[in-house]
Amino acid sequence: MKKIEVDERIQADEALHSRVLAAVSELERILGRSAPVVSARFDQVEDNDRRQLIRLTLSDFTGDVVADFAPGELTDDSQMDDRLHRLWGDLLQVRSAKQVEKLNELVKGLGD
Repeated sequence: MKKIEVDERIQADEALHSRVLAAVSELERILGRSAPVVSARFDQVEDNDRRQLIRLTLSDFTGDVVADFAPGELTDDSQMDDRLHRLWGDLLQVRSAKQVEKLNELVKGLGD
């Protein structure tokens, strides 16, 4: 991956940190050849009920997408895989929208 950042609070929790590293490995597999242009940031956050969550932000040259994971979700391989695939799909939609926007600008510029 282009860049991976992990919140210090996650790094301080050995079990949580190892789950996040497993998620990084799975994410790199899912991204495949796109991995070198995608960055990931893992932050520890709280929801409205003060439950601890892991916030994953994926970003590339077109934008970013965010998903929150309960720590237990990171231990369920099939659930984690599904969520990471959906998040990657969301980033691809952002990328596609940006490319369509640029294409429309080019077409509009040709008509002027």
